[in-house]
Amino acid sequence: MPGSKVAVIGAGAMGAATAWQLTARGHDVVVFEQFERLHDRGSSHGSARVFRLAYPTAPWVQFAIEALTLWRDLEEDAGVSLLDQFGALDHGIPACTQSISDTLSAAGVSHEVLSQDAAQERFPGMKIDGQAVFHPQGGGVNATATVNSLLTVAESRGADFREREPVEHLTINSDSVVVHTANGSAEFDRVVVTAGSWVQKLIGASVDIGSTVVTQEQPATFQPTIDADWPAFIHYAPGPPKTNTLIDPVSHYGLPTPEGGFKIGEHHTGIIVDPDQRPDDADPARLARLQEHVQEWFPGLDSASAAVETCLYTTTPSTDFIIEAHGPVIVGGGFSGHGFKFVPRVGAALADLVEGKPAPRFH
Repeated sequence: MPGSKVAVIGAGAMGAATAWQLTARGHDVVVFEQFERLHDRGSSHGSARVFRLAYPTAPWVQFAIEALTLWRDLEEDAGVSLLDQFGALDHGIPACTQSISDTLSAAGVSHEVLSQDAAQERFPGMKIDGQAVFHPQGGGVNATATVNSLLTVAESRGADFREREPVEHLTINSDSVVVHTANGSAEFDRVVVTAGSWVQKLIGASVDIGSTVVTQEQPATFQPTIDADWPAFIHYAPGPPKTNTLIDPVSHYGLPTPEGGFKIGEHHTGIIVDPDQRPDDADPARLARLQEHVQEWFPGLDSASAAVETCLYTTTPSTDFIIEAHGPVIVGGGFSGHGFKFVPRVGAALADLVEGKPAPRFH
């Protein structure tokens, strides 16, 4: 549907990426955001998110490879550097690292399989858990700068960005959707709902996207005590209990920040929250647990220097993404704590659905 009138609800990373893609394709786009531009209440703020190609299954590796191309396209469009490829390291449970190596090999992605001693010598700031896999195309992306770049480019192409204008409800017709806000109502050919942890609240029972769980995660940034190379990392190991008994072998993740710190977080261990009633303060018990982990596994970091941040995960039972068309309503959600590396590719996928093209498959 070239030249369609499209509403994008939610101006976090996925909504901004969708607007970037839609405006490039000639669509008339209005972006609704309930908070201010670049707010920190959801999942798209901060300066450091892991980028990696390493996944245990081929479809995810391919999706990441496609995302890498689009990251470079976005950087060219915006004239801003967003992705820093300082490398990524996977270590821990042998079956996990072997699977990572196998899928990277099958996809033709350059990587090294390192013994524990070799990896320890290369990265002395970290304690390495068994065999490790390093791929130099991994690294990190700046989340806030990414959202700003996407919105700026979309606006330069004609997108109408409306901050502090929450969508109150939708009226879904057979081939259009009416968007209702406090400022009035408007009809659109298609609506893309990328409202993050608010997706279920907005669409309610109108669109069945299955179940999701919203959790508040609590990573922290620590200051290095040695001059060393630092990769992004994923540690596969038994760890703190997962929320809702989710099966996920990732214990912790982390990466260098542009400001010179090193961000580390537990994965999928946050408390279940209502996104409108989340705690304002950090949980000291969870912080102490993370500091103990740093003391054990990161000899090159000062565990007492923790600067805590919070973000929301919206997780599906399988941790697969929701990228679906339900008539004129397109839904992007459930990015399950591993979505940011795919931001420009998800934007392209959601724009494809607006145009009647198929959704990506992860299996």
